[in-house]
Amino acid sequence: MTARTQHGVGPVRQGIGLAAVFVLLVAVSPAQQPIGTVTTENASISGLVTVSNQKATIANQGSITAAINRTAELTLTRGGVVRVCSTSSIHVSQANSADPPLLLALDRGALEASFQVTASDMLMTPDLRFQASATGELNLHLRVTPNGDTCVDNRSKADAPLLHVTSAFGPEGYFIKPGQHLLFVGGSLTRVIDTETTACGCPPPQPEPVPIPVQIVAEGKPVTPTQAAAEHPFPEAQSAGLAPGPVTAPVPVGEVHTQIATTLSVNGNAPKPVPPPPAPEPQPAEQPKKAATKPASKPNAFTAIGHFFKRIFGGGRQVGVSGS
Repeated sequence: MTARTQHGVGPVRQGIGLAAVFVLLVAVSPAQQPIGTVTTENASISGLVTVSNQKATIANQGSITAAINRTAELTLTRGGVVRVCSTSSIHVSQANSADPPLLLALDRGALEASFQVTASDMLMTPDLRFQASATGELNLHLRVTPNGDTCVDNRSKADAPLLHVTSAFGPEGYFIKPGQHLLFVGGSLTRVIDTETTACGCPPPQPEPVPIPVQIVAEGKPVTPTQAAAEHPFPEAQSAGLAPGPVTAPVPVGEVHTQIATTLSVNGNAPKPVPPPPAPEPQPAEQPKKAATKPASKPNAFTAIGHFFKRIFGGGRQVGVSGS
């Protein structure tokens, strides 16, 4: 079976998925012990599964994709767990035998496996195959990036078996000891960084966003200064050294104070005011007109004769001469 598995993994890069390889390798038996169970609220599950009470039981083969910001935990029937990290996808399958080996395939993302491993079990990525050299406890964190970088953190105890890594496209091999933390660049066994420090497993859970409370104040209901200060503190101003405003003394009971209330409103749709017409230019002041003088009346001939007789007779008696 191992030879067939190694031969079948080669064409993965040519478009054959790992799930299809499992279907070809595993003979499904309805009476066989199931692989394990996973909670449906944290993942989407497909394959030979049965669902009951929000738990999916995987019979002989299935696929698990963890939800966003969730870790899907596959509890194995043999004992142990496989944690599928957020948005990651794995395929699980087992052969039809008395002690069936477990086959795990990580398409992308990360997983954390902790269970009793045997030499027949296999963990696969698009580029590499991992097998234990003997039976023992396995505690492995694994991550595969889109460009093929494979991060491996073997957290198994010191007495755990070695992990034998082989390439899906060549004869290269590599042994990983317990406690080693390394990176296979591009999924290649010839480009290995054995001083890797980045985490290979699931990222820490992100805190749920805290909803911002929205306060609705009923129209016409006043807000006291204490409520306003509690709802709108100003720590920035205090930290900048700005002193708080003056405190107004309370008004004694019975004393009347004048209060002025006004309302300021702005209407953006109101027509703009028409500017007043320009003031007329100042005209030079007019000179006052001289009063018209009445021309002196010309002397009358009869008046002159009257004045003549007046002078002769001395003005004792006036002699009137009419003009008729």
